[in-house]
Amino acid sequence: MHLVAIASGPPVSGPFWAIPKPYQPSSRVWEPRVLGATNPIWLDGDGDGKFTAARTYAKEILQRTGADPKKLMLELAKYDEAVAAQAASLCQSAGRDVRSAEFERAIKSALQHVQRGFAAYAATLLN
Repeated sequence: MHLVAIASGPPVSGPFWAIPKPYQPSSRVWEPRVLGATNPIWLDGDGDGKFTAARTYAKEILQRTGADPKKLMLELAKYDEAVAAQAASLCQSAGRDVRSAEFERAIKSALQHVQRGFAAYAATLLN
């Protein structure tokens, strides 16, 4: 996971750095604002001393469980929604349709965050 702080405030009131009007405004009325953001702060959620992406966790899980939906759902219970969505993507890429009856049965018995991850990925698929 990573965190980013976003700060917004009133427009610059002196002749310092002008805040330009956006190229594609969403309104005819433009209200300039100052906007700032930090670089991402990466969090080491599993305490292994390094950042590990959700997709990396999903790949490791699939190596351990294979694409067996029941085993996969049990293992994904230990991870977050992002890992579940990445696992769904990897299953689909490997030729396992995550919308199949076999996956649907397994997903129904999965924890809510795993269900949300699979649903989020499935919503990106074309019919």
